[in-house]
Amino acid sequence: MNDRVFVKEFTFLAFLSLTPIFTKVIIYDTNRTTVMAYGVLTMIVSILFMWLSYEVIKQKYTSHHEMRQIFHKIYDNHNNFLGFASVLILVLAYFYPKWAVVIYLAIPVFSFVVTRHDYTDFQDVTELPEAEQDQFLSANNVDLHDLRKKQREIMKKYRGHGRKRNDPELQAELRKLFQSYPDLAKRNRHQRE
Repeated sequence: MNDRVFVKEFTFLAFLSLTPIFTKVIIYDTNRTTVMAYGVLTMIVSILFMWLSYEVIKQKYTSHHEMRQIFHKIYDNHNNFLGFASVLILVLAYFYPKWAVVIYLAIPVFSFVVTRHDYTDFQDVTELPEAEQDQFLSANNVDLHDLRKKQREIMKKYRGHGRKRNDPELQAELRKLFQSYPDLAKRNRHQRE
């Protein structure tokens, strides 16, 4: 861990440690001000978490350009959705604070599930050969959603049998999956030319 990551992690944890206090406040004193303050805090914590995640992942991989592209392809859809939802809930908190409290208490569960799948997808994609990574990056959102769903099923099957990510049979099945998307392969060849 270098100094930059340490400072970012310390900043993230400082704001995160305020969450239980703010949660207690909005439960005992549900009004516009407290709920909106909680909303602003959750937005700050989310931004700091993504900032920290990016720095940690950036240190792990050698090709920063490709890693950045894959990171954005996997995380951006959910981050954009959560960011947009946070703004809408903040507006809702201004008019209906009690409704916003219920939504704010449900968001961490949703966010945990989504982030867990995103991290797994990121790990799986970065371990693929470069050609398959290029196919992944060139996919549109509909193809990508279908591809990621099938990819998760394959990974789940192999993890259920205690196999590691670098298992040759697993890698061969993932390669076959990527090759079964001829539109992606064609689009990838076209982009390279």
